[in-house]
Amino acid sequence: MQHIIEHNLSNRHFLSDVLLVLGGYSVVHVIAQDFGMKTGINQRNLAQTEPVKFVLHLAAAYALLRNFNFSLLATILYYFLKYIYSRGITADRCTPDEDILPLKLTQKPEETGLPPSDQKKCGFSRQRHLKND
Repeated sequence: MQHIIEHNLSNRHFLSDVLLVLGGYSVVHVIAQDFGMKTGINQRNLAQTEPVKFVLHLAAAYALLRNFNFSLLATILYYFLKYIYSRGITADRCTPDEDILPLKLTQKPEETGLPPSDQKKCGFSRQRHLKND
């Protein structure tokens, strides 16, 4: 019985260590990009797959929170806000220019009243649009 308990504890420590290493990698990767360092093509292709993105987000949260349940909830919250709350509509960047007003989720690019150049700044050039209600 003692052997089983020790085995489970070592598995738990192993998972924790793996998540910490992957979380550390996520931070290093983002900082490298901020410094203008180019990512390897295979590295980028791997990191852009949905399962790997989810694991790296989870690991980054775990590296910060050191609590698996909170990390999982934080990761799920991110995906909920992106895919459910925002209805899958994304922007080209996280922070719009100061002269761009916040847009309603139901607006189409032509309904914003913004010139086409500003519509592109808001990310409408590559996003999925909502159907009329």
